[in-house]
Amino acid sequence: MIELGALFMALRYLASFADNKVTDIAPMKLMNAAQMLPVVAYFLPMPGQLLIGALPSDWPMKVLWLAAAGASPR
Repeated sequence: MIELGALFMALRYLASFADNKVTDIAPMKLMNAAQMLPVVAYFLPMPGQLLIGALPSDWPMKVLWLAAAGASPR
């Protein structure tokens, strides 16, 4: 679970560079899109999965999908 103080620090960091609410939301959308890449990798063939596999957020998802399929994560 993310610490509440870290969440407020991230929001304050984003708000310090924004001129208004619209420009404040744009970086958050980009960060959310980066978090969705492991989900996209599930539907890609193997060479595409290797490109997204370089992101650390892909590793826990890959282990979860392999465990759900009954395969070994090794």
